[in-house]
Amino acid sequence: MQGLTPPERPASPPRRRRACIPCTNAKARCNFTDLNGSPDDAVCERCERIGIRCTAKTSKSLRKPRLVKPLNNRVASLEDRLDALTTAIEAQNALTSRSLGIGGSSSPGRIPGLTHAQSPAHAQSPVAPAISSPASSTSASRPSPAAPRQGSTSRPSSQPSIQPPPMGLSWPQAERILAIYRDICLYNFPFVWIPGYMTAQELCESKPCLFRAVMLSSAPLPVARLKKMKRNVIAYISQRMLVEEERSLDVLQGLLIVIAWADLQSLYDQQITNLTYLATGYAHNLGITKIPRELLKQIGMDNAPDDVRAAKDINVPKAPSSDEMRAFLGVYYLLSINSGQFGRNTTMRSQYVDFCADALAQAGEYPSDFLLQQVVRLMQIEDRISEFFGSANDTARGRPLLFLVDENVTTLRAELDTILESLTYTELAKRLPHCSPDQIDHFARYFDLTRQYLLVRLYEPATYLGDLPENSAEPGGRHQYRATALHNCLMAANAFFETVTNVPATSARFQALAAPGQTGFVMVICSRLLVVDAPDWDAAAARRVLDFSGFLAKIIGRLQVAEERRKVNVEHFVRETRVLGVTQEEMDEPGRYAGTSQKTAYIKAWYENRLRQMDEAAAAGGGAAAPLSSEPMYIEERLLGRPWYRLAGSAGPRWFVGLLEGSAWNFDDVQMSNQPN
Repeated sequence: MQGLTPPERPASPPRRRRACIPCTNAKARCNFTDLNGSPDDAVCERCERIGIRCTAKTSKSLRKPRLVKPLNNRVASLEDRLDALTTAIEAQNALTSRSLGIGGSSSPGRIPGLTHAQSPAHAQSPVAPAISSPASSTSASRPSPAAPRQGSTSRPSSQPSIQPPPMGLSWPQAERILAIYRDICLYNFPFVWIPGYMTAQELCESKPCLFRAVMLSSAPLPVARLKKMKRNVIAYISQRMLVEEERSLDVLQGLLIVIAWADLQSLYDQQITNLTYLATGYAHNLGITKIPRELLKQIGMDNAPDDVRAAKDINVPKAPSSDEMRAFLGVYYLLSINSGQFGRNTTMRSQYVDFCADALAQAGEYPSDFLLQQVVRLMQIEDRISEFFGSANDTARGRPLLFLVDENVTTLRAELDTILESLTYTELAKRLPHCSPDQIDHFARYFDLTRQYLLVRLYEPATYLGDLPENSAEPGGRHQYRATALHNCLMAANAFFETVTNVPATSARFQALAAPGQTGFVMVICSRLLVVDAPDWDAAAARRVLDFSGFLAKIIGRLQVAEERRKVNVEHFVRETRVLGVTQEEMDEPGRYAGTSQKTAYIKAWYENRLRQMDEAAAAGGGAAAPLSSEPMYIEERLLGRPWYRLAGSAGPRWFVGLLEGSAWNFDDVQMSNQPN
């Protein structure tokens, strides 16, 4: 064996020489004819032809030498990475188990059972849905990876990195907030539905704008944190909508949630108007405000010219999705609230509103669709009231005489009574068998409050519409209609306050944008009814029927209880979910309920001061005293630039005296520099 030698290997073919330097600089083809000669003596054809020196390139290695790390260092680094991953997974599991224990317990401020009702296609979920995160699901499916042994060269299995949610939250915190939204907000604003099986991480990945809006609307965090979150959420939605020009239903749904729920102190009229009309224009751009082409063909209205039919801008989906119809109705609902509040005409009243509401109710995809239909029908009645009578702060349209609206009042009240017959507690229990008794009682109270509010709106024009002409054939009829309307308005306001003061104080958490506005409107109207000096109207008897000061004191107490409950919820959430960096100053900052309570106390002080002036004037033998210029509300009205004192004679006799008379009935923007003692 030792004498054997391996066979001789055949010679390798000659390698192609590299191009010379002159050919490389000229980017010309370099061809060597003498391949067997020495590289130093070789001359390419191009250099030989043109008579220049052919200089070969110097060869150098293009590959860097391999850097071999010691095995011990690699194993140590892998062990450190595995230890960090194991620690993170254990921390996530600990927070998850703690959140599940907290979420399963009931709290006095919740409506039990709101999350029991889900889509028929999915199983029902408990009140506090199971918190799911990438870490918890991974640890539940397989055991935690063990640290590799010293000296082992095996590589660990790769795991996806856990991305935290935006706005400085953790996934357990996001799951808690999403459960709160389902309990409190979902049924009270049914225009944006989130399925019960969807986790917070799935919602964040599929609908980032809606996820951020939900976190803002329901997070039990200090007010200072919520203010920062609101700026960030609005900036994010603006970036997606205005800068990136994205057309997505997610952006519109997030904007609707911000408008409806994110009123920390109050969304001032400038901001809420900007956001409302921004949502309206965005809905038009999405093409969800138009009747579908297929429906137009069925009813024989698709008769547009050929060039218009071919236009790209009017092409709408053939079959709009249920989420698109809910979003459209949500835009209509919020726009109608804003228009009625500031004396403008609603621009989205159309047959398509009825079509969407009826289609959703008949399909019954989600339990809240029946409630959505009734909310839209009640809003349509409110729109018709504004269309027939206008408003006290609407000076752009002419106003009819009071006796001419009697027929419209009768028609609208009959329609309102017909709708409310199907919204009693008994009827709601039949329609919503999946809901708990507490839920049904909450819905019945809400619809009863809406009915009383609409009755006040229906008879409120008696405070500013003109009487019959002086040469009327019925001299006594000039005051008959006004006295009857004022009496009906007083009865509706009394029933409204009785219902409000009997509702638990924690129900203030369930109020979307419309509810505080309704209460403020009834307060303003009562301040007119109870101090008015009008023919055939006994204001003193009206004050005996409606104890306005007593009702205001009860409302102030309810708001204070709601504020204390809010602080307790914030403290529990901060402590149990380990929110970092919260100072005592942030915890003590007052919230929305404290601000509303302060304004209500201001109204109460103004009303009692006004009654005291009237009593002093009556004791002195004079008539009802006019408001003094030293009254705080009178001063603030003039400082805010209200035009009522210049337009007082344009809408008939200015015979009433009341809070914010002749102006918008929203008192959120009143600067209360003079506080009651």
